[in-house]
Amino acid sequence: MRRRCKTLLIVLAVMAMTITVRSGISASRGYDLVHTEQQAEAVEQENERLKIDIARLKSPQRIKDIATKDLGMEVPKRASEHFRAAASEDAGALIYCKDGRTMSTKWTFVR
Repeated sequence: MRRRCKTLLIVLAVMAMTITVRSGISASRGYDLVHTEQQAEAVEQENERLKIDIARLKSPQRIKDIATKDLGMEVPKRASEHFRAAASEDAGALIYCKDGRTMSTKWTFVR
């Protein structure tokens, strides 16, 4: 009878330790999951911020401002300037068709 009690006590102790270890592993995985979800949320927020930055940087008005203020460029005002600038070898030009469509998106330096 004593032997049986000891065996039963040992089996119960091993089972209790197994349950405790498995619970600890589950809790650790839960913390890891929460941490990973927080990281994913932070990355998504950063991605949205970067999309807004890209849209701002691609803004045609911003590009025009940089071209005119920083690079000393100017959009030609008359069609004759477009064709004259296009004929020169070292200058790009913004050429418009008669109906106002753009044929080239290059800028020309104003001399």
